[in-house]
Amino acid sequence: MKKKGNGAGRKKPSPKSQAFLAVVTCIDLLLSLLLAVFHRLEVIHAVQNDEDVQVLLRTQKETKEP
Repeated sequence: MKKKGNGAGRKKPSPKSQAFLAVVTCIDLLLSLLLAVFHRLEVIHAVQNDEDVQVLLRTQKETKEP
């Protein structure tokens, strides 16, 4: 009797490789969040300190007329 294969012949990842992937994923997530926060702070700083630039801070919703 033939032994059934599991998909494309890949082995189950070892716990060490799963832990390493989890650590790398967490580091990637933290770096992405930090980059987003720094970018947001940079935009806020530019808006507050630049008097020559007019920024639309709120958008107006278009209303439907009956």
